[in-house]
Amino acid sequence: MTPFAELMEFAPLLEAIWTSVVFGLVVVVVAGIGVSASLRAADQRGAADHETSFASWSLVTIGCGAVLVAAVVLGIWAMTQ
Repeated sequence: MTPFAELMEFAPLLEAIWTSVVFGLVVVVVAGIGVSASLRAADQRGAADHETSFASWSLVTIGCGAVLVAAVVLGIWAMTQ
């Protein structure tokens, strides 16, 4: 009977695990920044003399959304390879 350690290669498995953890943490942090920026933009929207603040928080929100879309595309691409 062959030992289990000889049937599996652990190096690729560990690489997949740490890559997934890092990728997931980056996605969570970017999503959190995007939500926070969206809420700040909504607060600044109605305030007088805060147009530049509203625009800058909106740009941060759009940037975070773009990064999340890119992460989804990259994830789909990685799964199909």
